[in-house]
Amino acid sequence: MRMTAVALAAVSVAAVVIAVRTPAPRALGRLAAAHPLLVDAADAAPAPELAGITAWHNATPTSLAALRGRGEVVLIDFWTYSCINCRRSLAFLRRLHAAYGDRGLTIVGVHAPEFDFEKIPDNVTRAIAELDVTWPVAEDPHKQTWDAFGNQYWPAKHFIDANGRLRGVHIGEGGDDDVEQAVRALLTEAGAAPGPSLGAAEPVGERPAVVGDRVTPEVYLGAERARSSTPVGLTGRWRRAAEYVAPLEAGARLTVAVRARDVYLLAAPERGAAPGRLEIRVGDGPVPPGLRGRDVVADAAGRTFVVVDDDDLRHVLTGPSVADHAISVVAVGSGARLFTFSFGG
Repeated sequence: MRMTAVALAAVSVAAVVIAVRTPAPRALGRLAAAHPLLVDAADAAPAPELAGITAWHNATPTSLAALRGRGEVVLIDFWTYSCINCRRSLAFLRRLHAAYGDRGLTIVGVHAPEFDFEKIPDNVTRAIAELDVTWPVAEDPHKQTWDAFGNQYWPAKHFIDANGRLRGVHIGEGGDDDVEQAVRALLTEAGAAPGPSLGAAEPVGERPAVVGDRVTPEVYLGAERARSSTPVGLTGRWRRAAEYVAPLEAGARLTVAVRARDVYLLAAPERGAAPGRLEIRVGDGPVPPGLRGRDVVADAAGRTFVVVDDDDLRHVLTGPSVADHAISVVAVGSGARLFTFSFGG
């Protein structure tokens, strides 16, 4: 679960699968009998309107007032495409949209960027297509809707009933059954027939952390957010900007010791530069075949690399279980910017 920069270093990736059941600040009140994620309708305040939206995907521009006029239950999902916790939530949202999209539920994904490159419209368009996001997405590049809802987390799901009242919020990934049952309760209140439940699904895509595993918290590399308790070593010449670090010469090395099953590196090419190339090493050698993430490639000499040709996550390490790893990232040349490491259990 990602939070805003106020308290990022305190967030453990291992905690993301534990649903944080906190009523939305504007909807505090008695819990509804229908579901513990929801507050009673009598205590709920009107949801704020969408604000500062610069583009829509998978839908014509709309408003919460228009959806209320159609009697829709609305699930606002705050997300950003580089957030691994958000990505791991997409498979469930895909199923929820397919099952309830014609039963009175509208999901609105509010894309609220964490990094500057996530404000670039073409990047958002590409990510929506690559991640198979088929429900409406509103771009909120200046976080005006984020602020209107008092949101602080990626991902966060805000429940709005058919009368436009903000009934609750679910923070973080996981808790899919709770989210579905809250949606069904609101649909039932609205007089809709929710139909059969989703039921269990086979895990697909990114793997969530496992409760009880001690997994390294997300590591931010830029000067503005480098508050992680995980030490990061830099040798050679680097440029440290607010959001990222960038090697200035071939052979510049970043080292970090982590505990995880899956390791992701958020990286982007330098603006206007050719794609960057980063050698990934585990311990004293290349990434072993059984530990290579899907974005790692090997050359004829057996060295392992990732290519940084767009602004996105690279899956650099995987494995059968949580384990300790000493990871080195060695610049083949300049041309790449490194933002974060994030982890799965």
